[in-house]
Amino acid sequence: MTSRDCRRVVRVTRQSTLSLLKLKTQLELIVSTRYVRRFLTSTELFKYVKINKAPKLTAAHHQARVERAEAHHD
Repeated sequence: MTSRDCRRVVRVTRQSTLSLLKLKTQLELIVSTRYVRRFLTSTELFKYVKINKAPKLTAAHHQARVERAEAHHD
């Protein structure tokens, strides 16, 4: 991967949320997706962030769950 390709990968990665495969396809890179992943982790500009699939429970949600559990407890 040339230095120009590296700059393109960083620029596109900052601007979008593409998967590695789509990123590789869009930029027409001739390297593997593993290589792209290794490159991105070596730049230290990006780090893995787990996506929250649901909002955190509020105090009201917690209380409702406790009440339901107590009501259904045998």
